[in-house]
Amino acid sequence: MKYYYNINLLTCYSNISNKFFSLLKLENLIPRYSHLIIPDCNYAYTMDYDGILAIREIINNDEYVFIPKTFDAYLKLLYLKNTNKLNYEIFNEKDIIKILMLYPNTTKNIFDFLINNEVKFLPAIDYCDYVSIDISRNIFTNNFLSLKDRIPENKIIYSKMSFCDYGQNASYKLLISDKEEYKLQFMSNDFEFVDNKTLFNNIKDLTGLTGLLKTIDHIKTIYNDAYKGKIDRCLKFPKVHGDEDFEFLKNECLKSFLDKYQKGILNESDIDRLIYELDEIRKCKVAGYFLIYSDVIKWCDKNGILHGDRGSAASSFVNYLMGITSFNPIKYNLMFDRFLSVDRIKPKIVDDKIYVEDVPDCDIDFQANKRDEIVKYLEDKYKAVRIGNYQYLKVKNAIQEIARKLKYSHQDTLAITKDLDDDIPLEQAINIVPDDIKEHLPNFYGIIKSIGTHASGILVADKNPVENVPLYLMDDGKYNTLWKEGRGLNTISGHGYIKFDILGLKNFNIIAKLLNRLNIKLNDINYEDINEEITNFYLEDLNRLDYIFQLESNLAKKMYSAVKPKKFFDI
Repeated sequence: MKYYYNINLLTCYSNISNKFFSLLKLENLIPRYSHLIIPDCNYAYTMDYDGILAIREIINNDEYVFIPKTFDAYLKLLYLKNTNKLNYEIFNEKDIIKILMLYPNTTKNIFDFLINNEVKFLPAIDYCDYVSIDISRNIFTNNFLSLKDRIPENKIIYSKMSFCDYGQNASYKLLISDKEEYKLQFMSNDFEFVDNKTLFNNIKDLTGLTGLLKTIDHIKTIYNDAYKGKIDRCLKFPKVHGDEDFEFLKNECLKSFLDKYQKGILNESDIDRLIYELDEIRKCKVAGYFLIYSDVIKWCDKNGILHGDRGSAASSFVNYLMGITSFNPIKYNLMFDRFLSVDRIKPKIVDDKIYVEDVPDCDIDFQANKRDEIVKYLEDKYKAVRIGNYQYLKVKNAIQEIARKLKYSHQDTLAITKDLDDDIPLEQAINIVPDDIKEHLPNFYGIIKSIGTHASGILVADKNPVENVPLYLMDDGKYNTLWKEGRGLNTISGHGYIKFDILGLKNFNIIAKLLNRLNIKLNDINYEDINEEITNFYLEDLNRLDYIFQLESNLAKKMYSAVKPKKFFDI
């Protein structure tokens, strides 16, 4: 069966679309509208916009959309079916979405209509200034998260959202398949697919896609705007052992404590610290956080992957007992509250859901050349996805980009920017730059310069992120969250998710090679047996600080020389 789609371009007012539908009716063909009829609307079947008729067909088990380039081509296609010289373009299934840049009228029953009529292409949910934002937003709010459950099995549905900035249009697609995969990709308003590289290179084109560069910001805010007041900020990380996470953590800590106590590593009084920390963890409801990190560390130890402590995580006695960190914080007088405290996290339970104002942050360094293996382990065992990272154009960079497009010489550009502070406010810069640059500066300031991946952050969730978190398909074929790190509206923590840091440290690559040459196994190293005298003798020579993380920089060496640490504890 053939399906015929009117692709509404919203370019100008006309009755061409009516002609299309008249032709379809004469031929007894089946229409599939790119718009839906608004109830109580007088022009229910009258589309007074320009449009393109796209014809979709299954050929040799492949799905195609035919797009005639001219109105004459439609007539030939419909009335001169035997001609072999039709003026149309063919797109395979992967490219169909490129032509579906729609500006439809919509109804509150949009999803029911589409599913009941077996329409596979969802109209765009329009966020342009000149359409009914309230209607579109209401549809998005009511249906986005529940969409998958309402789609028949093995159906593929394409959905788009359109945005308008500075006269430029952009949209992206959401592909939901039976494999539970979501994909986000960008299109421009002329139906040409825009990949990451092209997307951000277009910053130099003042007449091109300046608005498109803000698309990511739009997408990041849409989920939040639509769910304003309804965002569920409860904690969303996995329960490793169900409701028994805390009991499991407590028992593991007690076993580890007993083992170290019998070996003479711990004192009897140290149990008070364990009781205190476990009580704080119980109140904060984050036992699973420790269990996941412990699981990753055990997997690394089993596979000979080096790791090391850093930051406030080393302040936790529970981390030490669970093997997450290697040094006893009691021995070095480190305070647990620096890592986790009820006063900072402020947990509360509402309808059996846990809400917090802050989350723990455990920074652990891992062998850099093994980091991808660790991330894959997290992705395979838990519901994990990478975290996105964005660079924005500041005023000075924006001026340079605009000047380049306007054919300013390097010397002239330098003359404008050399005395400007990197963080100069836009309002101040506007009064300094030439008029032709001033015209474009507000449009360029603050747009995304580049999109990348967080250096270490991994989101580990209780449910599959592709069903609950806005994602972006990167060039390497993997997904990043559109939310970034932080506590704001468009951030990981702002929606109740916890970031797990898997930090890659190149120094471990060198140490791993050294251990291999010396035939020393990772488990043979006991950090409890550090010899203070040997350590200090070795570190007296500043040249020996090379390749020692956080001590190898020139600044660290100068500080080390000035402080003159006497023992490992001082370091």
